[in-house]
Amino acid sequence: LAHYRLENDELEEAARLFNEAAKEYREIGEYENYLIARGWVLRVEAIKGSLVGKELVDGFRQLYEEAFKEPFEYTAPYPYLSTASSILCDYLVSLALTGDDKKISKLLEEHWWVLNANKEVSVLTRLMLNALLGPRGGLSGELEGKLAVNPEELIDALVQLNAPSNPMAQLALMLHALINGNKELAKAYALEGAVNIAKKLPTGKLPRRLFLETYKACCDLESESFRLALARLFFYHI
Repeated sequence: LAHYRLENDELEEAARLFNEAAKEYREIGEYENYLIARGWVLRVEAIKGSLVGKELVDGFRQLYEEAFKEPFEYTAPYPYLSTASSILCDYLVSLALTGDDKKISKLLEEHWWVLNANKEVSVLTRLMLNALLGPRGGLSGELEGKLAVNPEELIDALVQLNAPSNPMAQLALMLHALINGNKELAKAYALEGAVNIAKKLPTGKLPRRLFLETYKACCDLESESFRLALARLFFYHI
């Protein structure tokens, strides 16, 4: 029901339902489901615009600390690793919005293998970090190397996500066009994302709105409104 409300752009109700679910999961000891639901609460608040700047970073930092309070082993079950990877990615992008490249470098050094537990999420996150940090000089040589996405990785992720019809894949393509300076192509991907959702998912009011807002704000990566529009798309899809 929370996801239904989210898809229909009923953000207040979606946040309330995700929050209820998080509390219930925590009470019965379903820890991974609690983390997932709590992550959605934060993402919805970020999409609404009610959490920005330090508040947004603090929210994702607290969730990250909960998820990573025990050291991970390489044999950890994939579902939990996938959840932890998404939480880490949300935290990284919230830090990028505030330009905290030093903390991002530290987290990548500590948790690189966790980031890469989910290939599609890793590619999308690295593209997003490039887009947010690059134009403002936040990419040191070492960080730039870590965040680079080569064409083979992007193609492998487009194949996995079925690019012609998947909004997450179109976001990846849009980010790749942006960080390579092709603003017109990026804008076309944003519009195509909205059109494809209208055709294939008529009830998907929120993702359609987010793509259209990104299209309208496109494509100055120095613009705070465009950076936030990109971040909202990321938080919805990650």
